[in-house]
Amino acid sequence: MNALLQDVLDLIDGPLVQQLAGRLGVSPAQAQANIAQALPGLLHALGQHAGTPAGAEAIRTAVQQLTAGGSGAINVDGLIGQIMASHPGGAAGLADATGVPQSDLAHLLPVLAPSILAALSRQGPQGAGAAPDLAQALGTAAQHAQGAASAGGIGGLFGALLGRL
Repeated sequence: MNALLQDVLDLIDGPLVQQLAGRLGVSPAQAQANIAQALPGLLHALGQHAGTPAGAEAIRTAVQQLTAGGSGAINVDGLIGQIMASHPGGAAGLADATGVPQSDLAHLLPVLAPSILAALSRQGPQGAGAAPDLAQALGTAAQHAQGAASAGGIGGLFGALLGRL
């Protein structure tokens, strides 16, 4: 499994899944399934956003802010807004691409985005490097996430998340 994807999965632990389950009004198992469905699309959308100099800078800045001051130091909603604005079809397009209802994505993205940023910070300077490197790192993680989801159905990533409750 890709190192960035593994770091993201490591950060999605039981309390986070429980928190998302509560927000979504579903069981922890359903929350895990939604996470497994949404993660490849979110990684892909972040990779696309990082493919532009302004997008890469916004992600690098968010990673630096997260590293310096924790998740409360970043404007997650602003970053998600930028990502959705650059994604074909916006939030509705991401919902269509992932199969996760847009209303559920509204709860998932503010929690998953900081996990991805924290995983990028764990990767060191190369994790939040120049636009092509950052876009490539996120794109590769998205491909691995999609491959894991495809290889075992949604169970591939779901299985990776299962022990985190």
